[in-house]
Amino acid sequence: MTVAGTDERFEEPGVAGVTVRVEGARFTEEVVSDEEGAFKMSVPMKETDRVDVIVSGEGIQRGSGRVYLPRTGQRLLVVVDRD
Repeated sequence: MTVAGTDERFEEPGVAGVTVRVEGARFTEEVVSDEEGAFKMSVPMKETDRVDVIVSGEGIQRGSGRVYLPRTGQRLLVVVDRD
């Protein structure tokens, strides 16, 4: 989900080792979250474009959804459920 860049959930510990895949009309990008659960990627699309986000990893339930890319001052928050 796209949330404010100041969302308090970014202060909580994240989940390490989660594969985050973002698929757009003309690109696919995949990263793995670091030891703090954070990830960064560059996406060659407009802020108003929608993308598919797919998450997977050991010990979590695979999930997916379609979201709008974050606008200025926003970030993409990926919430996962443990198996």
